[in-house]
Amino acid sequence: MTKLNTIKPTLMWGNTPLYNNIDAMPFLDYCLENNIGILGWDGFVVLDDGFMPKMDWICDFSDFLKQPETFVQKTIDISRNFLQSAPENILFEFVLQKDGQVL
Repeated sequence: MTKLNTIKPTLMWGNTPLYNNIDAMPFLDYCLENNIGILGWDGFVVLDDGFMPKMDWICDFSDFLKQPETFVQKTIDISRNFLQSAPENILFEFVLQKDGQVL
């Protein structure tokens, strides 16, 4: 079982962990093992003076909440497939859901 404290984000932005496509994979493993679904994620590129959202790398899985029995597995699988093809310079912030609560 993956322990959350062993998963290191690519970058911390204040209190928000951001993951590149490589560092996101162990995080997604942790989510799956702990029945945590992905409500969505936003992709960003780090600039000298801040962050720039990447509109092609934003995803919303809230429609999958209508299928609670498959929500976690489906959102993790789709996230893996998309993030595997993401450039390494894009960092992702995840919005999570467990047992009806946004984390």
